[in-house]
Amino acid sequence: MKRLLLLLAVSAGCIWAQPTQICQNLPWPNPFPVQNDTTTGTTLFYMADLTSAGNAINSLTSSTAGAIGIVVNGAGTKGSACVAYVGPVSLYMDNTSTAGHCVIRSTTTAGEGHDTGSACTAPPAGDWWGEVIVASSGANGLSVVMLHSGLQPPGVVSVNGQTGVANANSGATAHTVAVNEGNGSTIAGAGPGTAGQLLSSQGSSTDPHYLDGVDVKLIPAANCNAATAGAGWSTASSNFTPACRAGTNNLGGALQAIPNTGAAAQFLAELPQDWDTSTQPYISIFYGSGSNASGTVIWTVSSACSKENGSVSDDPSFNAESAFATQTMAAANRMWAQNGQFTAITSGNNCIAGSSILIKVAVSGTASSNINAYQVVLTIPRLPVVQAN
Repeated sequence: MKRLLLLLAVSAGCIWAQPTQICQNLPWPNPFPVQNDTTTGTTLFYMADLTSAGNAINSLTSSTAGAIGIVVNGAGTKGSACVAYVGPVSLYMDNTSTAGHCVIRSTTTAGEGHDTGSACTAPPAGDWWGEVIVASSGANGLSVVMLHSGLQPPGVVSVNGQTGVANANSGATAHTVAVNEGNGSTIAGAGPGTAGQLLSSQGSSTDPHYLDGVDVKLIPAANCNAATAGAGWSTASSNFTPACRAGTNNLGGALQAIPNTGAAAQFLAELPQDWDTSTQPYISIFYGSGSNASGTVIWTVSSACSKENGSVSDDPSFNAESAFATQTMAAANRMWAQNGQFTAITSGNNCIAGSSILIKVAVSGTASSNINAYQVVLTIPRLPVVQAN
């Protein structure tokens, strides 16, 4: 038996009245079945909301979560309502409608639509549904609305019957990463970063952002092999001498010096080809207090660069960096560290990507016994590329 679609003339156009058949065979595009609420229920050609139990009711005027569609068959308090959510659908309006105007949820009559009074050239604020394509006159008139919304209007999300306000874009554009602050909040754009930077998560309460990769170099001050110590840093005199820590567990080597006498040592490192020249490297110096239980220890560092193209001397002059903070020794055999960022590793001082760099570390202060210098850790910011050494 052929299925019939009854066309009813209304005002200046036509509306659709549904035949009695299952949702899949209705003439509307892709309606879907939703169990009717047995108390409130639904009304034909009205918007429908979901209850917390996942049942369909006439859309509430006070709702801010967004309707799920328009009932096109099976309205009532029994069985399932067929709900259309896209395409041309008949909808009762609470006011006179005009073709081309935008349609939003009525705030006066539950389940009906409302003509915004404006041409639908862009989605208006609020619970937007679509555009009037066949007008109607007066309250409770039956219009035809072209739904552009999908299952929910823009700004609304429904999952397993639970609805909520989606996020509005406040700055995410092409080539950026959207940063979501939670349901109903704004979406910002992170990046794009500098070429070669990495996108990093900063924890649950902080937005992700772009940052440099890092080249971490560990330069031991000394080693200890079978109770024989050897230096890892170079020294100009005997004021820094290699020694074995000779602890119960720590069998490593250290360079020893007395702060109130003063001592200096140096080592060679590399500035990688993909060094981010806009950010200076960092240095950490790790040392032990030795037998010092009082007195101060002060570290200073200097840097000197030689270009890799043979244009400058391999015996460059050092450029002094700021001294680290003074550290007072409080107990013997304790581990300490001083951290800081360089300021003189610049192109003006012949420091360029791919060049070698001399680092000089010097110790002074009032502590009168040997301290144990264990290692330096250099951290150099990079914009990673393959084979950048």
